[in-house]
This record gives sequence, C-alpha cells and structure tokens, in this order.
Amino acid sequence: MFCEKCGSQVENNEKFCGSCGAVVDRQKPSVGNVQSTKTNNHKKIGMITCAVVLLVVIGIITIFISGNNIDRSLVGTWEPTARGDTSQFKFHRGGSGVVILSAWGDEMAFTWRVDREGRLWRQYNGEGDEWWAYYEIEGDLLWITSEWGNTWEYRKVR
Repeated sequence: MFCEKCGSQVENNEKFCGSCGAVVDRQKPSVGNVQSTKTNNHKKIGMITCAVVLLVVIGIITIFISGNNIDRSLVGTWEPTARGDTSQFKFHRGGSGVVILSAWGDEMAFTWRVDREGRLWRQYNGEGDEWWAYYEIEGDLLWITSEWGNTWEYRKVR
C-alpha cells in the first residue's frame, strides 16, 4: 500500500505514513464514489472542450473580420488642404463613399476597405480595378500616398 499524500510505501498494519505522518486511509472507495468521480471528470472534459471550441470560433471570426477591415477613423468628410486641389472625399460606415470633384461638380461612388498591411483600397462604381494607397491619420489630418508615390493632404470637416 502507498501513502496518498506523499506516495511512500506504507506497511499494511501502519495507521500513519512513516515519511510524512499522514493518516493512512484503509477504506476502499465505494462504487458510488467511483461512479460520481467519473461523471464529474466527464463534465469537466465536456466544459473544457466547449471552451476550446468557443475560443477557436472567436479566433476565426476575428481573423475574418480583420481581413476586411474598415478603419472607423476614416469615416467622415475630408477636404484638401492644398490650393488647387478640389476633390473632397466622404467615407461612409460600411465601406461605401463618394469623391466629389468640385471643379466639375462630378460625384463618383466608391467602395473602400483597409487591408492587414494598412493600405486603403478603393474601387470606383463597384467595377474595374481597385486602387490602393497608404494612409496616415493624425488628429484631423489625413495623408494619402498613392502606389506611385504622390501624396495628398486632407482635413476632416465632419
């Protein structure tokens, strides 16, 4: 027989463990206690499994959402700060927007998103190629740098 506390071998007639002094329990567990322990173990395993599955699902949803990110700081109306530049951007929640070319009074609808590398992607009128640019926001200023290296500065007005 072995001590339940320290694992040392205990002689059959001893009431205390010679190594740690713990009381030696010579009663065998009843069938009901064993069955109850097994049921509790199954419940614990089930709860742990559910928790792991839930964490995996949350992780997958997070990855999916971040792949089609919409940066809320872009939402609003942006006007150019440079003289001569008359285009105005309106980024709406949900990834839609309008660019207004004030010189001609034209409006062009576009969709937009931000990828994991921090690039702003736009596609005009829901067709054709997407145009991307790097962007940076500091306070109410927005800088957009095109894939060709041109940079424009805008100020948030709404």
